[in-house]
Amino acid sequence: MSQPAVRLERRAHAELGDFPIDMAWSPDGRILLVAGGAGALTWLDTSSPALAPQRIGEHAGGALALAWQNGGQQFASSGQDGEVRLWDARTRAARVIHSSATWSERLAWSANGRALAVATGRELAVFASDGTALARSPTRPGARSRWPNCG
Repeated sequence: MSQPAVRLERRAHAELGDFPIDMAWSPDGRILLVAGGAGALTWLDTSSPALAPQRIGEHAGGALALAWQNGGQQFASSGQDGEVRLWDARTRAARVIHSSATWSERLAWSANGRALAVATGRELAVFASDGTALARSPTRPGARSRWPNCG
């Protein structure tokens, strides 16, 4: 017995004005955050029929990663400016919790929402949900090639 064909149906359309680098759904599935390549952080409330994009902030040089905290109270963003910001989802106010000369390209919340892991190059840092640093891996030198004349 064959399965019925799945058809996707477009429900909404929004002009972002930037190309998406990363996206993250809120845990309740209502809000879609979009990190733009030129730096814009865009908030889309999908429960609104208008689906009007709201620019809530920017990372200079480009946004890189987004992650929602389980429970939806906060989310984190990172960008080419070397900053990791922790955002209050209700007020959309942000504070910088990590700043580096190197980009942080990966963000991940623990399942209980109490810790945020931040990967910056070959280093890993873990922050409490209030932004307090909990742990940091030792600094390691960059990768070296095993091939001659390649570094």
